[in-house]
Formats: sequence, C-alpha cells, structure tokens
Amino acid sequence: MPASHDTFEQALQFAVQRGRTAWPGLALPPEEFRRYLSAKLPHERLARSSDAGLPVEDLYLVCACLHGVKGALEELERVLERAALEARRVDGSQGFVDEVRQLLRIRLLVPEGSRPPRLNEYSGRGPLLRWLRAMAGGVALNAARQTRMNVPLDDLPLSAILGGGAPELEWLKERYLSEFQAAFHEALATLDARERNLLRLSFGQGLGIDALGTMYQVHRSTAARWLVQVRERLLEQTRAALSSRLQLDRTQLDSVMRAIQSRLVASVESLLDSK
Repeated sequence: MPASHDTFEQALQFAVQRGRTAWPGLALPPEEFRRYLSAKLPHERLARSSDAGLPVEDLYLVCACLHGVKGALEELERVLERAALEARRVDGSQGFVDEVRQLLRIRLLVPEGSRPPRLNEYSGRGPLLRWLRAMAGGVALNAARQTRMNVPLDDLPLSAILGGGAPELEWLKERYLSEFQAAFHEALATLDARERNLLRLSFGQGLGIDALGTMYQVHRSTAARWLVQVRERLLEQTRAALSSRLQLDRTQLDSVMRAIQSRLVASVESLLDSK
C-alpha cells in the first residue's frame, strides 16, 4: 500500500535527524538531503526508514560528498581506507593496497565521459562499506591483471613532470646519471603526500585538472595552481640538489637551469590559460 504523504514527510524528517546525529560536523542543508532521498529511494522504502536495515547515515555521507560539503571527503576517505583492505585478497603488499585505494577514489569521484561519478550510484541497498569493498575487490583484480602498474614518480619522464621537452635536463641526466638520480630522488622526498599524489595522478595516470579538481573538491583553477606550484618546487629542489653534486661552475649550471625554467614557464602559462 502506498505510503501516505504524512508518513513520507515524517520519514524524511526522521532520516535527516539520523544523518545529522551520525555526522554532526557535516553542514549538509536538510533540504538537499530530503531531495536526494526523495530521488534516490522509493517512497515506500523511505517510509520504512526507521528500520535499522536502511543505512540512512551512509546515504547522508554520500549526499554530503556529492554536494561538496566541507569535511565530507575526509570522512569518506576513512571508509575507503577500510574498503581498500579488500585488495589484500589479491596482493598483500601495502603498496598495492594504496594503489587500489587511489584507483577506487578516482572511480568514485571522477566522471567518466557523460557518466556521473560512481558514488552517485550508491542506493543504500546495504552498508556503504560493503558496497565499497565489493568495488575495491573488482578494482584490485583489474589492477592485478595489468602487465604494467602506475610508473613510480622516480621513473616518470622528467620532461613530463617539469613541462616542455626539457632537453637540457635530460642531457644532464644522461651525463651525470648517478648524480641526477640522487638529486631527483632527494627533490621528490621534499614533497608532501598531497604534492606527490598530484604528480602521480597527473603524470602517472593522466588525470586532467578537471578530474583533479573533482577529486579534491576545489575549482579547476586551484588544481592547476597546485600543479604549477609543485612542479616549480620540484624544479627548484632538483636544481639545489644538483648544484651540490655536479662539478659545474655556477654560471654554467645557471644557464642550463634558466633554459629549463623558460620551458617550465611556457608550460605553466599553457596550463593556466586552459582554466
């Protein structure tokens, strides 16, 4: 028997209360959650939302993420950490688990063509963690089938990371291979987790600034600026490390680095012009 209007309204109000109680730090407007539930769930099912079997709290978190509520992605990330442990059934290494979590995050938050982010497909038919674990299992199997996983940052072409062809730095790399490897590794070690992840996602997996902005819930111009800043920092740190290792005079090294910098600026301007 169809739920009455009053019963449905009471169910919506109760669902909002449950969500706000579970996630008091997420400032999701009640009307947004009401609209989300109304579109996501059949009225008869929502009318039974007092049943503990309906994961209203999980739906509230998902809705908050989809609406860009501050702090929601951080809470989702905690669930992803647990879900990604499913990857251990395929490969027990922590590196593989981290890789799966990253791929899972992309699948959930980044649109694929005209298809909305997969997170929008969560319908509350079971706990969010169980749904994510099933997805993580599939991601892990797909990743394991690949003959080539993501290239480590240390092995990515320098021209891709620093922008432009950067032939001068590639020349330095060939001529002073061991010194370069040590300098570049040292420069990468100065980056924080977010900066390294930006490089890995952008140059290792080919994500554009739109996708990066979606993942971090920032405007695409902010994602572009972050990427510019991390490239500039990596360039400067590489230069500093090289200067302490190479037996080149300062003028010679400065000349090479100025050439690299000019190519980086051109790449930066192109990136920002696209925002």
